[in-house]
Amino acid sequence: MSASGLVNQQTPPSPSDDRFWRYVFIGLLVLACASLWIFRYIPTQDGPSHLHNATVFANYGSGVYDKYYEIYSFRPAGNMLTQFLLAGLVKIAGVNMAEKLLLTVYVILFFTSFRYFLSALTPYANFFGCSAGLLVFNWFFYMGFWNFIFSIGLFLFFGGYYLRQKGSWTARSLSILTLAGLAIYLTHAVSWIICLAAAAILGASHVVSMVVHGAGDRRTLQPALLQYFASLGVLLPPGVLMLVYMAGAREAAVCLADHPSLRQRLYPLYSLSFLHTIGDSDLLVAKAVAAVLFCWLLFSLAGIYWTRHYRWSTSGLLVLGLLCAVLAVQGPDCIGSGSFIRPRAALYAWIFFIAWLTANFQPWPRSPLNLIAATFTGLAMLTFATRFSVLSSWDKNLSQFASLAERMPAGATILHLRLDPVKSSIDPYLHAVGLMSGRAIIDIRNYEASTNYFQTRFKPDVSPYPLLGTQEQMMATPPIFDVKRYENETKGRVGYLLFQDTILPAAGGAEAALYAAQLANFTFVSSAMDGHLRLYRHNPLP
Repeated sequence: MSASGLVNQQTPPSPSDDRFWRYVFIGLLVLACASLWIFRYIPTQDGPSHLHNATVFANYGSGVYDKYYEIYSFRPAGNMLTQFLLAGLVKIAGVNMAEKLLLTVYVILFFTSFRYFLSALTPYANFFGCSAGLLVFNWFFYMGFWNFIFSIGLFLFFGGYYLRQKGSWTARSLSILTLAGLAIYLTHAVSWIICLAAAAILGASHVVSMVVHGAGDRRTLQPALLQYFASLGVLLPPGVLMLVYMAGAREAAVCLADHPSLRQRLYPLYSLSFLHTIGDSDLLVAKAVAAVLFCWLLFSLAGIYWTRHYRWSTSGLLVLGLLCAVLAVQGPDCIGSGSFIRPRAALYAWIFFIAWLTANFQPWPRSPLNLIAATFTGLAMLTFATRFSVLSSWDKNLSQFASLAERMPAGATILHLRLDPVKSSIDPYLHAVGLMSGRAIIDIRNYEASTNYFQTRFKPDVSPYPLLGTQEQMMATPPIFDVKRYENETKGRVGYLLFQDTILPAAGGAEAALYAAQLANFTFVSSAMDGHLRLYRHNPLP
């Protein structure tokens, strides 16, 4: 059947269809939550580091962490809300359960906020909401960017609330908007900036729509403008915190590429890179999603052409999508110590594009609605199924990694070093020492404690940077570090060295040849993962 035939058919979805896809949406939500609890360890890159530092924050003052860390309850950079939540969960449920509970909250927040956002745009939120099953476990999730992924859920709630209240703000609704904006900033500054842009563009589109439709005389336009600027103004206070942070930021920006080509800049957009995670079929799924969105776009444009009807009120979403797309291509990838700005903007560009597709053409015929919902549901189920074996393999390896904590006493310090380069974009081993936090093991290469935008920081008299080595040196291939210099010039101590490789070298490991002088002060303790992990203990002082 042609696009015009489908459009002209205009068979609306039945109540049973809507109810069915609501149950499917709930089923995807339950499945996503359950997938977090099937295995003991969830393979993420920065997640273990967040768990480690939240444990420090939750147990500071107990005597174990006090020697190495100092705590800051508030940082003007934001990037802190999930650390507070995770620390509270560590206190309540313990280290092993805290991360799973936090991520379960994230999944529920993302699903419900996504549907809440779509329901402010279209009566077909149950159909289109099934795409949440594809978006929830994105690249940022497996990178362990907890603050950013929570900020997405909070932004979607903000967007849904703003669209519902637009043009009819009261003191109560403005107060809620203020709190939403502050919460978004306290999770991630990039999402707050996009939140501000969304309020500016969606609010302006409402005022312009009044003028276009002849309701823009002075008597009605002046109150509308006052409401617009009021809703924009209540979102501005976190900007003061951002300026304070930027003025005091000491970290230099380190971009992944100084002069990326146009193709590299376009890649996050055209490849849907936020869907490329740890699954073997992620690239295939991303291509399938791109094909579905392209067909969806063609159908929507055909519908607009044949019905001669376009909802101009949705144009603000399209403008926002284009703005984020420009930022993803031409914007900086680093500002201060914030990085991966372009991929974050690319994700928001696609969220706005999907929102525009759902809203610009109504009413939707029954057949394409069911087809789109079924396709997104099927792709979500495919990703859950194909990642199962990958997650199982990672769970086995990370369990062996964490088991080495049993060979160390509580309060021990450990330096984890990789001897070969990492080839994937996501490395769950990078900060895996954080998985040992249940034994109060101190990660001496803790990157968060070397920044000024997290709540923990190394004390100056024991800080490993730069005397033990810089982050870049210790993550080089092979790593560069100097235990003797660090221990001679500070009060700190490297109690254990943990070497890791993926291709087992000669007996004794490559470290025997690379670091013979430093290992003279260490004794081999144990190995794991078929010898790919090798633990050494510092000899007692004479």
